Amino acid sequence: MRNQNIIICSSFKCASSTLQTTFNCDKTHDILPNNVNNIDTILIPFNDDLDKICKSAYFQDIIVPVYEYSPFNEKYGIIETTRCSRPCGDTCMKECFQKDIRKNIIKNIKIDLLINHYNDTMKNQKWCNRIHLNNEVRHKLICEELKVNLSFTSKEIQTFNINYKNKNVKIIYFHVSNINNNFENLKLSIFDIKRDDIKLRNVNCSSNKWYNDIYIEFIAKHAG
Repeated sequence: MRNQNIIICSSFKCASSTLQTTFNCDKTHDILPNNVNNIDTILIPFNDDLDKICKSAYFQDIIVPVYEYSPFNEKYGIIETTRCSRPCGDTCMKECFQKDIRKNIIKNIKIDLLINHYNDTMKNQKWCNRIHLNNEVRHKLICEELKVNLSFTSKEIQTFNINYKNKNVKIIYFHVSNINNNFENLKLSIFDIKRDDIKLRNVNCSSNKWYNDIYIEFIAKHAG
């Protein structure tokens, strides 16, 4: 049964899918939830590695032309692509005949071409400053909205109770490293008791994605 008392408010690439699957709850990429009628606990994971977030996000939907940072984007891309028979939207549909074609292009593309496109995207579109990617910007907005003083540099699990939208809720703000390195204490912060029945379930990891090999090569060469 879905846990409707917990919600995750997360930017992209902050293990929100892992948290959602592990705790069987809802998630949103909004700063804070709009509706807290049934919510008792708000989990806010953050990641301070903006460079890693942006590179991971770049690859996440790299074959979907609707994203302006996709190499296949009609206006900002570097690779021409045939129009799909139907709009892909923000996901490439399973039946889209272009999906595998685009995947093969990316798997065989010259890394330098991707790196140049990525760098141009960062410079010209400044999309790493966007709220769904930049956790430092989100941190400031959360502090202003809740009128609390959270630390963006601490690796400690920060927990406090607050009245939000006329409801008493528990806010748990934590660096993503706690998910793998401090999971038992994270569960204790959420439930106030030990929960040995809840096991960490890592999902949506780049190591399991179709583009992992070229992603690793991209990271290594970009760093060099």
